[in-house]
Amino acid sequence: MLQCECSEIAIPYGSFLSLSPEYHPVCSSPFITDTWLQVTRRDDNLGFAYDPEDFFYAGFGFFNTLASLCSLAQTILNNSLHVFNRNRLVSGQVLFKDELIPRSLVILDTFKTNTINKLKRDLSLIQSHTRNMLSISQGITFTRIYEQVNRDMYNELFSVPLEWDDCSCALNDQCKALMGFYWNNGPPLLKFTIPNLFVGCFTLQAVYQSSLDCLFNQTCLNAAQNEIRSERPINVSVLQARPNGFLPTTPINEIVDTLMVERWGENIQYDRYYEQCSPKQCLYSLKYRMNALYIFTTIAGSIGGLIVALKLIVPFVVKSIRHAVRLKAKTNTTTRK
Repeated sequence: MLQCECSEIAIPYGSFLSLSPEYHPVCSSPFITDTWLQVTRRDDNLGFAYDPEDFFYAGFGFFNTLASLCSLAQTILNNSLHVFNRNRLVSGQVLFKDELIPRSLVILDTFKTNTINKLKRDLSLIQSHTRNMLSISQGITFTRIYEQVNRDMYNELFSVPLEWDDCSCALNDQCKALMGFYWNNGPPLLKFTIPNLFVGCFTLQAVYQSSLDCLFNQTCLNAAQNEIRSERPINVSVLQARPNGFLPTTPINEIVDTLMVERWGENIQYDRYYEQCSPKQCLYSLKYRMNALYIFTTIAGSIGGLIVALKLIVPFVVKSIRHAVRLKAKTNTTTRK
């Protein structure tokens, strides 16, 4: 077994681990820019009447929230990476590649989980704060506003909680309806709806329940652009789905649950780790576990070898002794004479 002592026992993660995240395509698209946000609302959307499902009423809040989710996710991830890179891997001995890789993957997975949970906590606080503020200020959540002439012949506005398909925002904040485009030259009349783009009691909740199918579909986007172009000219291109990335039909809440990240781009550089560790000395040792058969064969082999050696040595020794005895006897005989 090879054991090497590190000269540096605490090695920063950032010196050998890196992440290159790729976010959902919408986070780098024109759909979250100020230019797009400006065309998602009509200047007269507080005129005689409006419908909360109207793209020119609900679109700004929807895409502004989407932009905020992208920005918040990127900010949290960048801040977390800054701290992560300064954390250290502590080990007095060199971790070899088959040890470092699985250990690093656990470290990276823990980092991703903790960072995603940070985003979820922040968004949960925002939702809770929004509910509390609306409850204090209005006593209701999202409302539909109407204008009518009162007894004194004055126009006045009044509001009622939004309600769709027998689901009232006064009782259930999960109510939702499809966003769409409406005729704007009188009472709102629906032209067409946008697939899977919802309005709801709370904008963030509606965004969570939506998906971005239309932004990936040229036909749908063209229809939307034709409506928008009548208000303010703008040209945008459809989003391109990446291989192994999110599907166009993926709900936004599932995208948020991954920090808006499609691909993390983990990179573990063993050579840089080894360089940082800078081993000062290594010790190599072998360990054997001997069983009964091994011991028997070893002893038998040793005995066999000893017998062979004795067969070669004993005759020579005996011959030498005999020669010495004869030589001594001959010497004694000569002396007596």
